[in-house]
Amino acid sequence: MSIKMIIEDGLLRPAVFCDHCADEITDHKDGCLAFESVNKNPPEPFTGEIFYLHRDCYYSFLEGMGKFEKRRWVIDDLDDFIVHLMANLEVDFIEAEKKAKKANK
Repeated sequence: MSIKMIIEDGLLRPAVFCDHCADEITDHKDGCLAFESVNKNPPEPFTGEIFYLHRDCYYSFLEGMGKFEKRRWVIDDLDDFIVHLMANLEVDFIEAEKKAKKANK
């Protein structure tokens, strides 16, 4: 799993790790996520599995999986994905930010 809790300075915090190099993605601008597109002809099972990657690891990761020839891949920015996820979960952005700031004090 590429999202896990780690201990830093004696405190727990969530972190995202690259599924290719296994290093932490520390800035959303340096990371992305990838998933296989739905292939309709011929129909193939859609797993919906998400891979978190450094932008510099994207092509190497997919080449290593041998997936370029058979499937199409979608890449998305980490910040876009987080916003869409929060919207799908009906998270109140302002309240969530207040709660997170309070928990970090």
